[in-house]
Amino acid sequence: MKMFIASGKISSREQFSALVPLFKGRRFFMVIDNKDNPPLKIAAISTAQQACDMVAYLEKGKEYGLVFDNPQADPPDYDLALFNDSIPAVIPNATVGPLTTMQTPIVQVATQQKNRWLWPVIGIVLLLLTLLTWQLTKDMKKEREAS
Repeated sequence: MKMFIASGKISSREQFSALVPLFKGRRFFMVIDNKDNPPLKIAAISTAQQACDMVAYLEKGKEYGLVFDNPQADPPDYDLALFNDSIPAVIPNATVGPLTTMQTPIVQVATQQKNRWLWPVIGIVLLLLTLLTWQLTKDMKKEREAS
């Protein structure tokens, strides 16, 4: 699938630099529309990624895991802006252990555990409603026969 993501102007007088929005893909094509001008000579192409930091409160002695690249995960909703005044200017860096691949994403496990009790509760409610309806029907028949 081809998709336009950025544009810019190239000049022989200055170095060209383009800020490309974050995207996920294996290939990235750059199309240069040079019209009828003489061919461009491209000396080098380089890429860079902007550094990104994550701030979190972590307790000593506990293990934490990061889940990456799960398209079914809900996007995070951070409340960090509310605590801007209590975040120190110098934050210590955490050390990261070896990265491993998890077989089951944490997001799917959490939703399955929440819903385990739902079907038994629905069954009990339906059984209770059936018994109450049957009892009410019996009482209504008795009242009709008595009158």
